[in-house]
Amino acid sequence: MVALLYSCTIALVAIPLAPTTALLALVLHIANFKFDRFILMHLQKKPANPWGAKDADSFFIKFYFCTVLIFLSFTFDPTRSSSSYFLNGPACSAGYPLCVCKHACGPFVAVATGYTPLWSSITSSGVASTLYSLVLGNNFVPWALLFMFLLAIFFLRNSLTVYIMATLQREQNVALTFSSLRRKIKQLENRLRLQKMGGTQLNEADRNEKP
Repeated sequence: MVALLYSCTIALVAIPLAPTTALLALVLHIANFKFDRFILMHLQKKPANPWGAKDADSFFIKFYFCTVLIFLSFTFDPTRSSSSYFLNGPACSAGYPLCVCKHACGPFVAVATGYTPLWSSITSSGVASTLYSLVLGNNFVPWALLFMFLLAIFFLRNSLTVYIMATLQREQNVALTFSSLRRKIKQLENRLRLQKMGGTQLNEADRNEKP
């Protein structure tokens, strides 16, 4: 429904700029409706054999073995070994994997730690550097944030406690109402039974009085 409203709005806005959009939008709406109906009727219908939680173990085991099989099939190529390049190539005479471990590689070779480029990017911007210094450079701000977080948890806990107590009180009221209704129903059943018994006795007395 939201997608339909958005598409209709875009079509109405685009009509003054492209008059043929009115006809094109109608055709696209019909095609979109047919496609969504096909998806709903064929791909989102209730399965004949619904999936249960007991089938989760077999599904994940099969999924795991398929993942391992795909990894082994497309990762390791027995005809092109990676170690032969380091053994015969001019890059390194130490061989694999010593050649890879000996030479530094990666985006953080020229820095001491991986956080150095991030820190340089933060300090290069005036606004980001000010915010970073305000949050971490001042000892009052982290403690204030921690206090606000604990205060929010405290209020949330009180709200949950009040909600639970109100729910329990509501359940007790409903239980009392049901018990009162049961008592009234039982009293009405007793009265009805007594009336039936009284009516039966009157009928028998009338029969006995008749000659």
